[in-house]
Amino acid sequence: FVVRSIEVRGRKNLSRGFMDQIIPIKPGDNINRDLLQFHIRSIYATDVFERVKMYALDIDGEEVDLVIEVKETPFVRVDANINYNEIQGVGVGGGLQMDNFLLNNSHLRLKTLIGENPFFKGEYHKFIDYQRNRWISLGLNASLIRFSYSGLGPFLSYRRSIIDFNLRFNELTGPHSYWSAGIGRSTQKLAQRNEAPVRVRGWSGGWYTFGAWNKYTLDRHAFPTTGQDFQIYVGANF
Repeated sequence: FVVRSIEVRGRKNLSRGFMDQIIPIKPGDNINRDLLQFHIRSIYATDVFERVKMYALDIDGEEVDLVIEVKETPFVRVDANINYNEIQGVGVGGGLQMDNFLLNNSHLRLKTLIGENPFFKGEYHKFIDYQRNRWISLGLNASLIRFSYSGLGPFLSYRRSIIDFNLRFNELTGPHSYWSAGIGRSTQKLAQRNEAPVRVRGWSGGWYTFGAWNKYTLDRHAFPTTGQDFQIYVGANF
């Protein structure tokens, strides 16, 4: 069939220009069932729709009027949880995800844990193309870990704080994998929390560069933020 016209239904927040960029079908294109399924997967891969449906409204010989129904992914998503592990202990956590924050075709993701050993993680992705095959990321990680040590005689209580930020370029290498290359800086500080004859404290920090390849499980709504299976990482400090 030859596409005679295209009607998009369900658009609320996204501009028509944005829709024209990410919908890979244009009037005059030849289509079939397999090609429609491929285009539906391509639209899902943009991560801005939670439902996509295509069907023919009218067929006139070899020409077809195509309807594309979409349901946009919420621009703001908030979650809350209670966590426990041996490092962070017990804490109350929450997360925030927001699309098109500050810039069009971007994604902001924040995650935090408030408790005995709190942490914060933030990532901002600016996608270079509307198919989201390439993107630039800015990341910030901060954590605070309290621990005890008695190997030097008296009981000592310590607090270690870590701050790390990085800038990286990413590109898809397959349906569920991508590679990254970037630069970052990490700083660690060790502080003693109680008085003792022996005091151990200090800080360290420096710049680093890295390259990585990541393989993920299928999750079209979260990729590449969750579901990591395997990673190859090479880095250097300076």
